[in-house]
Amino acid sequence: MSDLEARALDLFDEYVELTPRRRADALAALRVREPALHDALRRLLQADAASYPLEGGALDALYAEHAESDGDGIDPSSLARVGTLLGAWHIDRVLAQGGMGTVYEASRADGQYEKKVALKCIRAEMSSPVLVDAFMRERNHLAKLDHPNIAPLLDGGVEGDGRPWFAMRLVQGVSVDQWADQQRLELGSRISLLLQACRALQYAHAHGVLHQDIKPGNLLVSPDGVVHLVDFGLSTLMSGREGDTAAPIAVSNGYTAPELLTGGAASVAADVHAIGVVLYQLLVDAWPRPLQPLHTQLSGIGTGSAQAPSLLAATALPQVAYLRRCRDTRLLRRKLQGDLDAIALKCVALAPGDRYASVGALIEDLEHWLARRPVGARGAGRAYVLGRFFQRNALATLFAGSVMLSLAAAAGAFAWFHWRGQQEARDMQLVSTMFEQTLGAATLSGLAEARPSSRQLLEKTEAHLRALPPQSSPVIRARALTSLARSYAVLGDYAHALSLASQANRLLTDSPAHQSETQATLATLLNLQARHAEARDVATQSLRQSTSARPTADITTLNLLTELARAHWGLSEHDAAFNALGFAQNVAAGLPSQPALDTQVELLILRAQWHLQLMDLAEAGRELDAATALAREASPSLADNVNEARLSLLLLKEDDGQARQVAEALLASRRQRLGPGHPDTARSSRLRLEVLERQGHAAGIPPTALRETREAIVTAYGKAHPEYARQLLLEARLQRPHDVSKSVSLSGEAVQLLERILGPRHPTTLAAKEEQAEVLIQLASAQSGPSREASLTHAISMLQEVVHATRQRQQPSPMAKYLLAQALILRAATGTPDAATDLRRAEALLQDGLVEASRQLGPRHAVTVRIRNALVGNFLPAPRSAQADVPDALRR
Repeated sequence: MSDLEARALDLFDEYVELTPRRRADALAALRVREPALHDALRRLLQADAASYPLEGGALDALYAEHAESDGDGIDPSSLARVGTLLGAWHIDRVLAQGGMGTVYEASRADGQYEKKVALKCIRAEMSSPVLVDAFMRERNHLAKLDHPNIAPLLDGGVEGDGRPWFAMRLVQGVSVDQWADQQRLELGSRISLLLQACRALQYAHAHGVLHQDIKPGNLLVSPDGVVHLVDFGLSTLMSGREGDTAAPIAVSNGYTAPELLTGGAASVAADVHAIGVVLYQLLVDAWPRPLQPLHTQLSGIGTGSAQAPSLLAATALPQVAYLRRCRDTRLLRRKLQGDLDAIALKCVALAPGDRYASVGALIEDLEHWLARRPVGARGAGRAYVLGRFFQRNALATLFAGSVMLSLAAAAGAFAWFHWRGQQEARDMQLVSTMFEQTLGAATLSGLAEARPSSRQLLEKTEAHLRALPPQSSPVIRARALTSLARSYAVLGDYAHALSLASQANRLLTDSPAHQSETQATLATLLNLQARHAEARDVATQSLRQSTSARPTADITTLNLLTELARAHWGLSEHDAAFNALGFAQNVAAGLPSQPALDTQVELLILRAQWHLQLMDLAEAGRELDAATALAREASPSLADNVNEARLSLLLLKEDDGQARQVAEALLASRRQRLGPGHPDTARSSRLRLEVLERQGHAAGIPPTALRETREAIVTAYGKAHPEYARQLLLEARLQRPHDVSKSVSLSGEAVQLLERILGPRHPTTLAAKEEQAEVLIQLASAQSGPSREASLTHAISMLQEVVHATRQRQQPSPMAKYLLAQALILRAATGTPDAATDLRRAEALLQDGLVEASRQLGPRHAVTVRIRNALVGNFLPAPRSAQADVPDALRR
């Protein structure tokens, strides 16, 4: 697989989930940015969406008939029918539209009686002999069927141009899975609901009709709880009398039987498979097999054994259990184990011969399950049959066996827990003693909050930990490794911290109930390095495990939710991020502990920071005001954290006086409360100098103050930490008026450090690249020849990366666009062959940047004014010669 194909495959999952309109917009944008990647991705999407002629030539249109519509794509010709007459029916509105036909709601128009129907007709532009034949086949099959759970044929005819139409009972209902969730039906009621559909399907089979498109959307439940089997558009006769080959089928991904995807013949077994997948949806809201792109299934790739519903319940979200009236996923799993697992697995067996021979056999097993009688899918062993007898007669046998069973179980459990408790107590004591010997007063539980005095001490502690006896408790060893991971992260050694957290997580593979804390740390470290997709997967999996193991949320759940929100944000899933953060806030509000109150403040700060990235200054201010009010009741350090976040807001708002006051107060508070050597104090010292520099007071910063701040940063964090990179950027800005080359060198060192620690696409890294590019543009303005070209090329490359990344994240970046326009104009001024293109791009960038700056920062903000001046007053057309002067605005 080429690198281009691999990148396209990475994007596939993201694009395939979009609505058609949003996908088209995203593809159009990708085509402009990376045409080759767009073409590769488009081929994958087309392969996934395509229909495959397994047994006939009309599949393209038939598949389109059953494709989901986003609601906005109704073609004008279909809408034009609304208000017209067809036979004795007045067409009132469009209900649905596919590639082949349109379904309307219609009412009786001849005045003989009142009746509403669903009226189906072929779209004029899609009409063909093959499609008319398929349409007529559906009408003929419906005419043969008369069952209370099948929407019957009421009328039909042929239009003047030869296109057929027919009217069916109008079912005002929702899909069977949606109905079950809306009513919060327990498992027995869900099985009863499915039995209605099975009886309708059994009736159709008895009359020789295979449905071939069973899925929840074709099993509609009316308000009175009656299931209606609809849409026989893909049906065929079991006898095959309608032709030498079976009717073409469409592919409903996930429901269509595997043999049909590889060219097998339609059969009762295929309908049984589809009804089995619906059973999975009703029982556990999951697929029996991982859902694969359609083009891989057609080649047989990824088709394997199905998972039992009870196994899927173990990783389900708590909402799944709640909607089935189970207190947690553990209870749901217990209810599914055994009979329901066997029934569901038999329905979706890979080989058609291993499934139920008929829908009637499935009905019999489902009815037996409801009556607590043995089901055929489990076999007929004596122990099983006897067990079902006891279940049916539970009250009669309960008392007789309970006393002896309880005594035996209690004795065994007591002995095991006694041994296990003694072993864990010994391990905990051993690890705690080791920590005390290496880290002084730091304990295992408090290590995350206490900053280690040196890397050597941490390495010594880690060596002692790895020397523990192999039989020591994996839970205790994992906790110790997790604590060490957090401490290494404080030093900025994220790579080693991540390695330790991963080892801790592997130690707990067989103890999922203890993994939550370790996985929360793992998700944090992945987010810190901008590995957001991995962080999202870890947090989601851990939340499923922890919520099934614990009925109520705790601090670890809160941390996982927060990291899930950070991951969504890093993946530009803004709505999902704010939703997850809102859920975390609700959880924190429901926990009475002081850490939960502190977390509420931190979550408000995080929301404010996200609004700042979106340049939503008003909303960020509201979040910080709420955090300030809550911080009065929280830990004292949090008030300082709120003020640190407020500094960014004040600088963006150009509130220089207030920003300086907050910076001074923040530094004084941390010096008094934490001492001059604390990392937070060192960071506050740097922030104070940054405020002075950004407000034009760089000349007033004594060299001794800058040197002392650097020494404090290095002492507190070392030279392999993002805080040191921020210090380098500050020094680069202070050097710009005096030594541009030195400024370029310092900012370049900062960028390299951030790329190594946080990754090239992390927001902090991108901000550093923007700063370095600005210095490179200043340097290029004073250069000529190859040096000038090299500086501009470097600056343009970095700024293009920044603009591209912020567009992907749907975040404004007016300053980056302004700087990129500057660089392009400077390059155009050298008379390159692409000068005219560069100038057009620069003008477009300035226009985009002006819109963003005006909307987000206001028309009088310095950035807005700067962009407007460049666009309106100082933008020059393409030079007439290679010696054209650089615009004066770019030299200032």
